[in-house]
Amino acid sequence: MRIKLMVVAVLMLALAGLTGCQQEQKASPKLAVVDANEVYQNCDFCVEAGEYLKGLSMEFQQKVATLQAQTTGKEKPDAAAMKAMRDEAMKLQQKMTGEQQRLVTILDKELKAALDAYRAEKGLSVIMNRQQAVSFDESSDVTKDIIAAMNARKIDLGIPAPEKKESAAPEKAAEESK
Repeated sequence: MRIKLMVVAVLMLALAGLTGCQQEQKASPKLAVVDANEVYQNCDFCVEAGEYLKGLSMEFQQKVATLQAQTTGKEKPDAAAMKAMRDEAMKLQQKMTGEQQRLVTILDKELKAALDAYRAEKGLSVIMNRQQAVSFDESSDVTKDIIAAMNARKIDLGIPAPEKKESAAPEKAAEESK
């Protein structure tokens, strides 16, 4: 009877030892890096937003130049006109700043969503900014994949369609036919 108990005890110890050896090791975290600056420079939606802001800036500069010409062209500038010009310039600057902030918020949100989706799809633990990494293997750079993911997204930037400038010829033809 003692022998049976001893055999059972030895078998249980052996099984416990084997079970302990078969525990899964936790995998080390998988990391990737992305160059956010490159994404912002090359992503189609980011380029579109940049072009829109450039156009808005040029429009802003033209309006301010027109306002300045109207007030400074006089020998004695009118104080009320100068104040109106400054107020209008301030409104235009606020509009420009507001549009920049709005677009940056949209693009940041979309980039974060693209990074989260990519990280989950590829089983990565962390995606960090390339500029923050001290040393890394180039194969861990996923910038091109993130640019492709951003380009594949449907992003509504809320940018108005460019106004079409119609030629004066159709208007004149319509007036002449009356």
